[in-house]
Amino acid sequence: DGLYDALTAEQVDVVISALYVDPTRTAAFAYSTPYFDAGQVLVVAEGTEGIAKMEDLDGRTLAVEFGSAGDVEARMWERRLTALTILPCQTADEAMAKVAAGEADAALVDHLSALMTSVEGMQIVGETVTKEPYAVAMRREDRRLLEAVNKALAVMQADGTWDRLQDRWFTIARRSSR
Repeated sequence: DGLYDALTAEQVDVVISALYVDPTRTAAFAYSTPYFDAGQVLVVAEGTEGIAKMEDLDGRTLAVEFGSAGDVEARMWERRLTALTILPCQTADEAMAKVAAGEADAALVDHLSALMTSVEGMQIVGETVTKEPYAVAMRREDRRLLEAVNKALAVMQADGTWDRLQDRWFTIARRSSR
């Protein structure tokens, strides 16, 4: 709330800090075009075959960070699938380490954790399971600023700047086309 308070008090013009689009705040704040989706993704050990979506986890073990959005999503899938075993972990990295150690078939973690993991030999598979778009927030009345931010984001995405920044700062796991 402190970030939004700073916008309201006109201490800052924009907030860009792993900020997701919050529908409850759109009356007072405007959001840019999303620049990153931090939703939940499936992570498997490199070379794993047969897992590309949540439906593929029937009869398998899924590691999650206990209490996370991934945990909540996994519990919903546990009711849909015949035999999904959920392995709760303290952190997203621990969940991916369980996959690397062969104790789980996959991990469901947020996209940023998957990209930044220190656990080697992991890969992101399939589409993002849940959506959590990150965007730049500003005061609703700052329409020209919103247009300028959206234009800058579009240019960065079109000319490859965003991809270069992501490759530089978000390093380990990469998305598989499986």
